[in-house]
Amino acid sequence: MKTRKKGQGCLLKLNGCRFWYAQWYRPDGKKMRVSTQTENDADAQAFLTKRMAESGSGLHVEKRKVW
Repeated sequence: MKTRKKGQGCLLKLNGCRFWYAQWYRPDGKKMRVSTQTENDADAQAFLTKRMAESGSGLHVEKRKVW
């Protein structure tokens, strides 16, 4: 198991889904969870890092629909 520091977000594999999901908390405390649309963990980590930076800077973060 990888250890992470508080505030780094995390990647999840949900049952029955092939894609990684990125999860983090915005500065206002709201939990965000979106599909990364990738099976590659390095690409998913890059996605998470980018989305967390956008979310922290006050930019609009578009939520993708999950079916």
